[in-house]
Amino acid sequence: MVVYNELVAITAGAGLLGFAAFLAELLRGKRIESEGWAAFFGASGVLLLVLGVPGCDFHNHPALLDTETEKAATATRATTAINNVAGLFLLILGYLR
Repeated sequence: MVVYNELVAITAGAGLLGFAAFLAELLRGKRIESEGWAAFFGASGVLLLVLGVPGCDFHNHPALLDTETEKAATATRATTAINNVAGLFLLILGYLR
């Protein structure tokens, strides 16, 4: 069964890959088909909006972190995740170039 988080992840991932492909076409100097890209970004934006509205109301907030060790460990994990996604985005953009 597909759950909410998977739908959001797939939609966001498709949007990021589409954005990377769009940038690659711009960097190559190719002619941009504005109607197609507008439809793609519009559809992914509407999907993220529709999926995001229930998520704002029904998701629980994470537990409060009590100790400095928990706070530091959480910050380290978040920073690592952000760096991994940024590295993957740059790798995909370089591949599409």
